[in-house]
Amino acid sequence: MFSSLYTTVDGIFVARWVNTDALSAINITMPLIYLSSALGMMFGSGGNALVAKKLGEGKHREAFNATSRKSLEWKLTVRQRKPLPL
Repeated sequence: MFSSLYTTVDGIFVARWVNTDALSAINITMPLIYLSSALGMMFGSGGNALVAKKLGEGKHREAFNATSRKSLEWKLTVRQRKPLPL
């Protein structure tokens, strides 16, 4: 909800005080921002479920390992991606 509100307000200010090319640039990059946000929420929710399950079972060390492993997997996934050619 706040992300959509931010996009709307940002679009109004940029269109009014900068120019339409800047507004176009914002609109082109917003799907990438939403995609990265969705991936972060996906990994966060999945990791949270794993950790909560392990903590509920009383397996504190496994919960820590699950958190570390998911964090490492995410870092390796992002690092393997090459930047988009401009």
